[in-house]
Amino acid sequence: MRVLKMVFCLILLFFFMGEGFTASAAEGPIKKVMTVNQTYKAAFTSDSGNNHWWWSASQLPNPGGVYVITKINGSMKLTGTAYDPEIHLASGDNSQTEYMVHDVLNRELNYTKGEGVGFRYLFLGIRGESYTNYGVEVTINTIEYLSYPMNVDVKLTPEKYVELRITSPGGFYSIPKIKTRVEVISDGNRLLSGSNAGTSTYTDTSVNIGRTYKYRVYAGATDDTYRGLSMLGDYSILVPSPMDETKEIAEQARDAAREASQNASLAKDYAWNSWQATLNLDRKIDTVENNLKNAFDSRLSTVENNLRNDISNLNSDLTNKLANINTSISNLQNFVTPTLTKVSGYNKATATKDSTFKVSLEYSAANEYRYNIDGSGWSTWTSLDSHDNNGYFTIGGISGNGVHTVVVEIRQATTSTDPQTKAPVTTYSPAAKGKYSFFKL
Repeated sequence: MRVLKMVFCLILLFFFMGEGFTASAAEGPIKKVMTVNQTYKAAFTSDSGNNHWWWSASQLPNPGGVYVITKINGSMKLTGTAYDPEIHLASGDNSQTEYMVHDVLNRELNYTKGEGVGFRYLFLGIRGESYTNYGVEVTINTIEYLSYPMNVDVKLTPEKYVELRITSPGGFYSIPKIKTRVEVISDGNRLLSGSNAGTSTYTDTSVNIGRTYKYRVYAGATDDTYRGLSMLGDYSILVPSPMDETKEIAEQARDAAREASQNASLAKDYAWNSWQATLNLDRKIDTVENNLKNAFDSRLSTVENNLRNDISNLNSDLTNKLANINTSISNLQNFVTPTLTKVSGYNKATATKDSTFKVSLEYSAANEYRYNIDGSGWSTWTSLDSHDNNGYFTIGGISGNGVHTVVVEIRQATTSTDPQTKAPVTTYSPAAKGKYSFFKL
């Protein structure tokens, strides 16, 4: 029991001295899943009736880093009278390496044959022949992909050139269609030879001694020339002059002497402690137990107190910053003047037989409206949500045949919290005005 007790104490002692355990990095690609839950739509209303095409291109969410997609989970739905749907997944915004969605949706992709490599854009296209609404929807729920860990090593060659080596634990050239790019951002983003291709080792021979060079490294699995590459990081290195090298050698010698002195002191202390432990093992074990317990309790208490203080300070800082952000947003929105581009009848209507009329607006930077008819009193300010959902709002009280004119004003109402009183404060932008004349039959 005494032996087990001593072993446990020594393990705790190594822990508090900063010793620990390390695990080797995982090799090869890592399977991951990204939740998307997004619906991409293409819709069109024909105003002429024959052979009209409509396209939409959306960029898919990017998992980041170097990756290939192995499966896209989702669904596809046609609406209205659409036919000839053209739905592609592509690696570039010019449709490089296209795949029909129904060919790749909900099935395992063979990335070794290029499937799923560089998928970054979703293209939707439809054609219709009638005056009806039609379209196509693609819902993407999750994207399964392989993420490749990447390492970048920067060093000087014997000729004092800079060498950058890009590697992956599972093998650099095992990554499908791997491409890399290196920019010397300390030299005006100069591209190193071999960029935008499957290059793993770069050598910069255009360097001068005594200067520090900074490199930005990109990598990605893609069909495109350079789009689809993710930044791995920035890496700096000094190309030393003879004076720098002499200084470095002297500093290394100094550090080695200090380390030797420290090691000698530690060896002496260890020998002394071992001798004392041999003389009175029981007393030493009890002393170590008490010291470790006191050190652990003290460190735990200090950590708890520091953590409480940090959390309290963080909450206070976040509260103040959020209040300042809300105030800034409110002030910024008040500086934006609404724009009322067009006032018209819904579906281009110019007349009504009833006492009501539907009005459509084209506007920006507003969330409220009011109106008057033929110079009568103004209506109350009303939210534009109903107009945005339906495409119009309805005015009433139209009497008498002939021409009538509706005048519309819009504005931006912004509510924020006063950082001092914590009370809600609503401010209003200047109003934009427009009008439209129509007939009552």
